[in-house]
Amino acid sequence: MRITIVLGLALLAAACAPTPKKSVDKPDGFASLRSPGCYTVDLFREVKINEPGRDVPAEYAAFLGEWGNGVWNGTWCHDLLIHTVDATGRVEMLDMHAPTELYRQPATIFKRVGQIREDGVLHFAHGVTVRQYKVIDGLMHGQREGPLGSLRIVMSRNGVVPLPPPRPVRLAQASAAE
Repeated sequence: MRITIVLGLALLAAACAPTPKKSVDKPDGFASLRSPGCYTVDLFREVKINEPGRDVPAEYAAFLGEWGNGVWNGTWCHDLLIHTVDATGRVEMLDMHAPTELYRQPATIFKRVGQIREDGVLHFAHGVTVRQYKVIDGLMHGQREGPLGSLRIVMSRNGVVPLPPPRPVRLAQASAAE
């Protein structure tokens, strides 16, 4: 009986062990669009990320959070803090950029409203600049078109530790004779 219990506990421990974390530096083709620790601006007060309502589809709720560590075309730090998503796909966010000499832009932070469309892509525009973002494998992929040209970025969610996927466990049963 002791062997069965020990074996069952070992199987349970193995099933509950965290899965190895994917390396941020793995060769995924996006290394030039990401920069851990990329800095944009300081928020002087906390912005609450609202819980999605029950009617909000999971693919919309996936956009919620603080997104950062990305650089437009490898040169310009950018963060998004998406704090509200509703069932229609309407998104409220803070859009933050670091200062850049290359594009002659100051540090900025703006409140923006966007829309997640049927294609699962978040769209918004400001002036003649149009942006699109999509969450793919836990990363936010962005495209920006406007006077500064065509820019790409890949951001990661800040401050969230993903839970390991659940794995089924089957414990051995001891016979009544033991």
